[in-house]
Parts: sequence; C-alpha cells; structure tokens
Amino acid sequence: MAKRLSPSATTATAQPAPAKTIVLFAVCGQSPAILTETAWGLATSPSPVIPDKVHVITTSQGRDTIQKSLLDSGIWDRLRTDLKAKPGQLQFGSSSSIQIIAGEDGDLNDIRTQDDNSRAADFILCELRKFTENPDTTVVASIAGGRKTMSVFMGLCMSLLGREQDRLCHVLVSEPFDNPKLLPRFFFPGRKAKYTLDGKEVSLPPQITVADIPFVRLRNLFSGQLGSLPGNYMSIVEMASGAVREAGRTPVKLCFDTGMFKPACSLNGKQLKLNPKEYACYLLLAWHCKQGTFPAAGADDLHTEVTEWLDRTTFPTTTRWPATALRQMKNETYAGDMIRKTLSAISTKLVKLGLPTPVREVVRPSRPEDRGNYGLRLRPEEIEITPKL
Repeated sequence: MAKRLSPSATTATAQPAPAKTIVLFAVCGQSPAILTETAWGLATSPSPVIPDKVHVITTSQGRDTIQKSLLDSGIWDRLRTDLKAKPGQLQFGSSSSIQIIAGEDGDLNDIRTQDDNSRAADFILCELRKFTENPDTTVVASIAGGRKTMSVFMGLCMSLLGREQDRLCHVLVSEPFDNPKLLPRFFFPGRKAKYTLDGKEVSLPPQITVADIPFVRLRNLFSGQLGSLPGNYMSIVEMASGAVREAGRTPVKLCFDTGMFKPACSLNGKQLKLNPKEYACYLLLAWHCKQGTFPAAGADDLHTEVTEWLDRTTFPTTTRWPATALRQMKNETYAGDMIRKTLSAISTKLVKLGLPTPVREVVRPSRPEDRGNYGLRLRPEEIEITPKL
C-alpha cells in the first residue's frame, strides 16, 4: 500500500511577501532639522516606521546646509545610533540622495521667481515619479521643509502620483524647540543636551508628532497614460484635470435622424429645433467628432467643407433638408460670417434647452485655443446618427 503524504509534504511552504522599501521623500531648505525630526517622529510613533532611504530635494544652498549641519557634524550618524537603525535603514548622504533643483545655468541657488517655481514643480514631480512607478516602494512624503511653494508642489505632486500605500505628512515640534533662537539647535529628542532660550534654561521635554495629511489620489483616473507622459508638471496637471472633468460630467446623448423630412435632432431626449443650414453644420461637426477627426480650420474653409459634403453625400430620398441647406449656403456672399452666425445661433438654441452648464460646454460648437478647428467635445459613443452616413 502506497504511503499517503501529508499536506505539508505536498504543498510548498508559502513565502512571505518581501517588505516594500520605505522612502522618506522630502523638500528641504535652510532648516535641515526637519529631516531628523521627521525620521525620529516616524520611528517613535504608535505605529513605528524607520525609512530605508531618505531622498531630499533642495537648492545648492540647502545642500551645503544639510552637509554641514547633519552629515559633517555627525548628527545623522547619532540619529541612526539612537534609533538603533539597521545597516539598510536611514540611508542618507550620498549624492543620489540629495538632489538639487536644476536652474537655467546649473544648480538652482534659491527659489525666487515664477520660472524657479516652475522648475521646482517639474523637478519634484520627476523625482517623485522614480519611486511611485516602482510597486516595491512605499513613499512617505514630507511637506515640512523648503520654501512654501516647494511644500505646496510636494502635496500637489503626491495627489497626482501618490498610491494607496503612500503617505503625506508634516512634522510638528513642541515649543520652544521649533524656535531658531534656541541654543544649541534642536534636531531630535535623543540628543542629550541642555537647551536655553534668551538665556533661560528650557525645562520642558521636547515632543515630536508626525501628522498624516489625507490627500486625494488622482493617478487612477489617468494611470494608463502615466508611462507615456513627459516629466512635466503642467502636462500631468492638464491630464488629471481632463480626467476629473470626464469622470464627473453628466452623460450626454446627441441624436440625429437624417432620414426625416425636416431636420430632426435631440439632446438628452429634448428636441433641438434647427433650420436646414444650422442642422447641416451641426451634423458635420458631430460626424467628425464621432469619427475622431476634425473639420476644416477657420470659418471660410468650414463653409467650403459643409457645401462640398452636402453635395457629395447620399441622404435618404425621404428628406429635403440637405438640398435646402445646400441652396442657402451657396447663396451666401460672406461665407465665413455666415458660418460664425450659424454656429452662434446653434449655441443660443442649446442654451434655451435648459441643459446643465457642463453639458452645454461639451455640445456647443467651440474652437479651442490649442487648435483652429471648430468641433464638439463629446465621446464618439455619445453621438448617434441614423441612418449611418
């Protein structure tokens, strides 16, 4: 009789999932103590966390201050010792862990102008992306240091790129240990020192709290495009804004029945009464939108396209509006003016339907600033044309 194997003998032992690398990601200026304070606060919190790596974005001035105050002084080594950090924890001090914002002519010395702010935003986004694109990392982002705009950009970039496992936080230090006049300078509670302020000894013990900041994670709205997007702050903001608009707008159904004797068009079940000329222009814009193409650029060229389209397209024999529209458009002396007035009349009639503003914005004939073509901002599936042209 064959010996029966026990389940433990036939099933491979389940291996625990490898721990994610925890990265403390911070912006820093002339107050490098926020790094030691944040690391201490995380390590001594009710749910203690000791980051594996510390990644800091700063200016050239900030880099020099960090080097002198934390690294050359031995403060960072003392922090690691007091927190009993393992060899792979609180790694900090290499050139790759202190990143300086790039300016027009080299490293940025300070952030003063709008151009400096734009460069800082792009740089923070690009650096943060290196970690949020890696599923094996957890980012703990701090907004405690640097210029106020750097802190704001850090929070905004986390909203754009942050994942469920990532955190955004701020470090709070009890008074008077946050006072720059305190002597010696405070870095973390583990340092045994007597502190004085204005010549008086401080008797209160220091307290550090890391406050988590809830934030909206937007990346799931456009995560499919993240890999192909450039490392530019404004491009991702525009992508996220478009995704938010799309996710929140009211569903639309624009229907054309081109086989009717008179023009027949409805929008979310409401009849839109258009004359033949208006109907032809609106139908062509809708047809292009459904095909994912654009009509001719400019009012004069659009007039030419509409007339040629009416002339060559085969419509059901039961309808008369194409012939009427073609005759009316060919009789116009000022073609461009006629198109502009026609599209304006369509927009006015859309307003009279009493539709919500977000719906009107996507169905009205518009001419976005980024291109010269008129068009509609609808999804192809939101347009129905019968019979199919």
